[in-house]
Amino acid sequence: MKNIKQQFEEMKQLPIFEFEVIDKRTNNKDYVLFNIEINKSNNTFEASHIALTKEEEESKFIAMEILNIDDDVSLDTHLSQLYEDCINSIMYSDFYELI
Repeated sequence: MKNIKQQFEEMKQLPIFEFEVIDKRTNNKDYVLFNIEINKSNNTFEASHIALTKEEEESKFIAMEILNIDDDVSLDTHLSQLYEDCINSIMYSDFYELI
């Protein structure tokens, strides 16, 4: 696990996912950002979106996606899975539609 964590910490890109969306409440184009971090105590990747409204904060979608770190899987594979999980959380939310 140290290898994957070390690779993640040495990445030159900002650890975020950015998705272009339509806000279903306003029909305006917007962006949803997920900050990606490693939770070292749980050995997980966590992609979290800071809720912009009370409704988002109370929703089980959009807030956070968690992925267990597996030593036998590459960093790219972990991030690809986490990216897919974030897309799914947007698709199943009541707030946004992917563009």
